[in-house]
Amino acid sequence: MLNKKYLNAILMLLIVVLSVIPLISVPHTYSQLPLPSGVSRKDVVILDIIQGRTPTPDNYNVWVIGVPQGHIHQFCVDTLWYSNLSDPRGALVNVLAADAPRYENNYRTLIIKLKQGVYWSDGVEFTADDVVFTLNALAANPNLNWYDTVRTWVSGAKALDKYTVEIDLTQPNPYAHYLFVVQAWNAIYIMPKHYFEKVGVQNIHTDKFYPPICIGPYVLYSYDSGGMWFLWKRRDDYLRSDLGDLIQKYGWYGGPQWVLERAFLSESAKVLAVQSGELDTMFDPSPEAFSTILSAMSGRIQPWFSEWPYFWGYDPTNRGIYFNIMKYPYNISLVRWALALAVNMTKVMTDAYGGIQRIVVLPVGTLGPTLYWQQKLLPWLENLEITLPDGSKFKVFDDTIPLKIYNWAKAQGYIKEEWSKDRIAVTWGIGWWKYAPDVATKILTELGFKKGSDGSWYLPNGSKWKMTLYIPTYELDAIRLGQAVAAMWKDFGIDVSVVQLDSTPFWNAFSYGTFEVGAYWGLHAFASDPFVIPFNYQGLECRFARPIGNYSVNAIRYCNPKLDELINKALQLLPGSPEQVNVTGEIIKLVVSDMVSMTAGDCKKLLFYVKDYWEGWPSAENPGVNPMFWCEPFKIQLVQLYPKGWKPTTTSPSPTPTTSSPTPTTTTTSPTTTTTPTTTATTTPPSVTTSTAAMTAVTTTVVVPTTILSTVVSTVSSVSTATLTATTTVTQRVTEWTTTIAIAIALLIIGFAIGWIIKRK
Repeated sequence: MLNKKYLNAILMLLIVVLSVIPLISVPHTYSQLPLPSGVSRKDVVILDIIQGRTPTPDNYNVWVIGVPQGHIHQFCVDTLWYSNLSDPRGALVNVLAADAPRYENNYRTLIIKLKQGVYWSDGVEFTADDVVFTLNALAANPNLNWYDTVRTWVSGAKALDKYTVEIDLTQPNPYAHYLFVVQAWNAIYIMPKHYFEKVGVQNIHTDKFYPPICIGPYVLYSYDSGGMWFLWKRRDDYLRSDLGDLIQKYGWYGGPQWVLERAFLSESAKVLAVQSGELDTMFDPSPEAFSTILSAMSGRIQPWFSEWPYFWGYDPTNRGIYFNIMKYPYNISLVRWALALAVNMTKVMTDAYGGIQRIVVLPVGTLGPTLYWQQKLLPWLENLEITLPDGSKFKVFDDTIPLKIYNWAKAQGYIKEEWSKDRIAVTWGIGWWKYAPDVATKILTELGFKKGSDGSWYLPNGSKWKMTLYIPTYELDAIRLGQAVAAMWKDFGIDVSVVQLDSTPFWNAFSYGTFEVGAYWGLHAFASDPFVIPFNYQGLECRFARPIGNYSVNAIRYCNPKLDELINKALQLLPGSPEQVNVTGEIIKLVVSDMVSMTAGDCKKLLFYVKDYWEGWPSAENPGVNPMFWCEPFKIQLVQLYPKGWKPTTTSPSPTPTTSSPTPTTTTTSPTTTTTPTTTATTTPPSVTTSTAAMTAVTTTVVVPTTILSTVVSTVSSVSTATLTATTTVTQRVTEWTTTIAIAIALLIIGFAIGWIIKRK
């Protein structure tokens, strides 16, 4: 029998070994990545998942409200067109459509020609029947995304032939094709009819669409049951996917064979993964994280711009402070103006954003370096006055703010040379509202508000003005905007409580009108084409201003019959025509004058990509169609990537877009009978790996605007599968290494303690 001395030695050795194992396994190699046997790091692109951990990793039904999309739609599902964000007009790129949309019958009929030779990943051909079925299903099931949208605009759809769709509209609408245009995030995803007709239209929302059937170039190979990673494999027949024709036309490489998406529990974990070669990019890094990576990996990463302030700033959505206009006192336009005038935007941009953000004063997309609407409406902004309660006027616009930021940046040493006025405007916008707390005080006082001896504001009824301002947990720029503005309003005398919410409650509060004030984004600013704004602004019409507690695309509950009138007028006009441009300008002016929302900044991103294994990433020199790897159109960038050292056969990496301004024709087409193939390939479900990570935090679904009538819908993901084979995967250790090290040290201490006790005995 072992004596205590030997038992003590064995126990100590065991504890030390168990304590050291986690430290040895800190990721310096790629052995922890969940890749099949024989797949090396150079064969895979690794992306960050926008929503973090996915709570429903086996649900790929992107047509259902609430299902995450940000780890699916950039590989698997698709729509008819993408809007080219590199083009100031948002010109269309054909995806499942073969050509530009065609209108007939005074914009009451939309004709769509589809690509031929495109197949779903299970071997069934994509046809007009899929598009028709999608519209009919969305209109018939109120539990699906785009239900209101389709019912509002579509009266019927039919297949004229195997590759031609005719859509009858409820009223003339030259914007109807935008239902199928991805402006940034997504658009109506086309359903595989042969799958969902078996499920049944009324049951679609109950189905998980698993394993997913993909029209895009990738299929799901395996995933983590804890929602921490998803592995996608390029289809063997990827040239028969929706992008196959573009790959062949432009001589693209076709992208990596494997794409791994990973979730992380902290930004520091992402930074470590990038530096360790286990992540090729990350979503929305803070300036601090970006600086750390840039310093450590100079020459190995490709930022959007090669010099400060580095950021990509042409997202068609805007950030801002949004008010619930059905809640007092935010239903008063002058109160909203007073709040805006109490914000020092220069300090927000320098202190909260470190100069790495563009000011946005108009609720429209920036639309590239041309700043179309900003420049067009600048003279109007410079003369914009609001009428105070006593009848006096006050000019509200300050065009000196961008110059102040520029001078601050020079003083910080970020800028070494002189910049032109145009460059300053492209970087930081054209200006914002004056910082005029004295005028804000005058407005509130004349409206019956009182400022007490304690410096706090009191409502006209004598109660203290208390505000609850919601911010998200996962969008850093929204967090910083909300916190900075809240601090300024507190200094101004308002009792502001900042509440941070996960994605689902954050957006549910918005959509159901239970919020008061919040740092949100999207809404009516969602447009990459400067002339699509009336279509997107429909969500602000009075008919959608439903009572609090009811879901509404008019989340801020704004109602102005004059705005309704202008929107309806613009929708009857040809996009881009002189009359339509004038009416659209009047729409923007009305929304700004009424301070419908306090638009503040672009949804910019500090985009960067690691060049160790793959080249062809989008950048300012090679912008591509959409550089946002979390959005549906990123698949068109993905298939342009090529291994380091491979020489592309073309010097034009971006497809030539089609016209973005379709014109009416008098062409008529006779309908013909079509049949849908019934033979499908047998698919094997993707392998599932059970996560060994101890989840200490859960980041829930991301929600963003889709189309006008679905202003805020859950980030949905959808995926399709070709032939899925059994996989051998290595379980990923999704671990916070600081926690692991702490546990290891604790175990070591416990071991010594046990040994000491045994020795004492």
